[in-house]
Amino acid sequence: MGGPVLFPLALVYAVRGPREQFLLRMATLVPLVFFGYAAARTRGEANWPAAAYLAACIGVAGMRPAWQRAAAWSGLAVSLAVTSHLLFPVLTFERDVLLSRTHGWGPLEKLATPEQLFPGMKPGRTAVYAPTYQLASQVALAAGVETDTVGPARRKSQYDVWPPLDLKPGQDVLWCSENGAEPPEELVQRFGSVEGPVKLTGVFRGRRLHTFTVWRLGGPGN
Repeated sequence: MGGPVLFPLALVYAVRGPREQFLLRMATLVPLVFFGYAAARTRGEANWPAAAYLAACIGVAGMRPAWQRAAAWSGLAVSLAVTSHLLFPVLTFERDVLLSRTHGWGPLEKLATPEQLFPGMKPGRTAVYAPTYQLASQVALAAGVETDTVGPARRKSQYDVWPPLDLKPGQDVLWCSENGAEPPEELVQRFGSVEGPVKLTGVFRGRRLHTFTVWRLGGPGN
């Protein structure tokens, strides 16, 4: 993501840069090596090497002007290509992470009016549980409801620091997941009834990016 020129220049700077810039060189080398190794073992993220490029740009600024211009123009080309794909996608990828993370979240707004999804529910906002903090955060942003994470897919996050949701006796809640994941057993045991799912599809320029499944949980068990 740094560009076809900045990446090799970052390695050159980290290995052969000025001795007095040792800490800056290590600030470039350590993230590249560490996250490069991590990316070889699991699916990497584009933001992982960002810290390395911040330090590397200082080193590149001390190189010949031709290298500076090459790094700048190639980086600009990458940025324009990514931006163009986000706004007017032409290419099709089997797993388009860029588009799916930036578009297609609009249908989650319907969780603010759950009675339209489940006619038996009382009108008004209710709490929503999700399997991951990313989805829970998107629900909170789109629908303006209280959210929490639960289930085997959850990771430690800020949700573990916040207090649990304060539910009223007999209050219905929603479970929202992607790709058909059903409510986890701990939620099913906590609530007396389960209804669903209702599917919501997130689309951008004719491309299906998300398929959300929403379940209603309620009863005296909560």
